[in-house]
Amino acid sequence: MKIYRALDDMQAVKEKIITLNVIMPEQLNSLRIKEELWNCNGNGCVDGKNAKCDINRKEQKKDIHKKTRIISKTEQNSRIEKILCKLNKCLEEMKLQPFEAVLKYNLLRNHQELKFAMETLKLRDSINLFIIDAGEYGVNLEYQKMLFLLRDYAKSENYKATITERGADRRCGDDLNEGNFFADSIGGIIVDGQSELFTKKIGREMVFAANMAGCSFVGRGLVEAIGDLGNYDLKSRLSGISRDEAYENSAVELVNRLVDYKCEQIVRREKRKYGELNISCGKNGIKRKILAIHSSHFKKSNTLGLWEIVRKNIANRNIEVTQISLAKNNVDDCRGCTHDTCLHFGEQSSCYYGGYIVDEVFPRVLESDAIVMISPNYNDSLSGNLVAFINRLTSLYKVNAIEEKAIFGIIVSGYSGSDIVAEQIIGAMSMNKGFFLPSKFVIYERANRANEILECENIEEKGRRFAENIWLSLEKKL
Repeated sequence: MKIYRALDDMQAVKEKIITLNVIMPEQLNSLRIKEELWNCNGNGCVDGKNAKCDINRKEQKKDIHKKTRIISKTEQNSRIEKILCKLNKCLEEMKLQPFEAVLKYNLLRNHQELKFAMETLKLRDSINLFIIDAGEYGVNLEYQKMLFLLRDYAKSENYKATITERGADRRCGDDLNEGNFFADSIGGIIVDGQSELFTKKIGREMVFAANMAGCSFVGRGLVEAIGDLGNYDLKSRLSGISRDEAYENSAVELVNRLVDYKCEQIVRREKRKYGELNISCGKNGIKRKILAIHSSHFKKSNTLGLWEIVRKNIANRNIEVTQISLAKNNVDDCRGCTHDTCLHFGEQSSCYYGGYIVDEVFPRVLESDAIVMISPNYNDSLSGNLVAFINRLTSLYKVNAIEEKAIFGIIVSGYSGSDIVAEQIIGAMSMNKGFFLPSKFVIYERANRANEILECENIEEKGRRFAENIWLSLEKKL
């Protein structure tokens, strides 16, 4: 295995322990419920009393699998086992690398083990790889328990006393008050399903929950496997390998990038410790640059009101903020060029459709260290111009180092649904386009009337803390 950027520097780092937590909720509870459902068809056929009916239903199920590209549970279990074996082999090879860092490997299979790991702070400053079995219907009860745990712990206050009793408060500091149970950790996720549905949904919601509990995620941090692995068809044809091999290679490549990031993080920390890294400036000794992009109007926008609170708290940092409004400009959406056409224009940092996006937005994206997407909840989605902006980014990310840039979000919903919009940003900007997802990447509020955002409880303090999080995230990343 190759640690391809930090290897040389890592040789100077002595006796460092890199912890890899594989968080893999078991699917046993879901299988048991499925058996119960199979033994009851709603017509009095319970617990094998009508065996002929039960056999007919199973035969029908096999026919459905053949017609809809759904694999059996046995086939999926075998595939997941192969992935685990591949990752284990990858980790064994990693121990042979000539740097004096020790890799510690943990496997967490249920919510009790995850709970103990969180309460004893074993998930902090580590690599966290989530492997989720989505089954055929996107239902995994153990996964749901883990999801509940992550969302509940993100509020932090419920478990502050429990963790303090364990004597871990001295290592927590202010992170405990903010629910950062994954502080300084980096994550990725593998979702394996029997059908072509639910894998992305599970990936987005799991990443959102873990992120709000303090876990950062690498760009393109989702590796998914649909039933027949049809999502690897193009990669397998271009590489001349099977779909299974393409899937396995993607999983190994994800682990490579996670370990590489953690190695670099250790090196940066050592350099800061001994004054070899200037943390008051961005790359090359210049200010960090943030691009704030929106499609709202100042006079009526609660979203921009929240951004203004955040912006004024960023202003006293060594950060240069550029603000772009798409509301006053004509933004053409992507119309689906061929791969070769998109690649051709991307190599010129351009796009076939040109216009304001190419002339003004693309250059700002390329020079920025982070992007802040500012949007109200429009029909449970980002605003139309921001969606068009995301679509047009395709030509850029194919040939530029987007993974070095961070993505943040500011969302205001009139009534509810900020989580849907946050997960849309995660899916489109981080999992698809490849932006780095910092810990607690989004701030969201509920406001409807004009300027109602200013009446929200503790809004000034929330804005200040989010601005501080942006600053600290860029300090750790660069």
